[in-house]
Amino acid sequence: MKRGIISDSQDINDYSDPSCVDLLVYGHTHRKHAEVRGGMLVLNSGTPSGILSDGRTFAMYDTETRKAVISEL
Repeated sequence: MKRGIISDSQDINDYSDPSCVDLLVYGHTHRKHAEVRGGMLVLNSGTPSGILSDGRTFAMYDTETRKAVISEL
């Protein structure tokens, strides 16, 4: 599995080619987000602190099924 980690959602376009990564994780926005772009999962878990957000969230990713779940704390 190819994966990428970036620090800002503005960097997503640099990694938007699904041949580069299967899973792209980013943060610093404090907003939960999950979408599939051409077979690549783009994931932001949100924030466990609830700061700058409407809730406290975290994400779990299953490497076997390649599915993510964002849950409330």
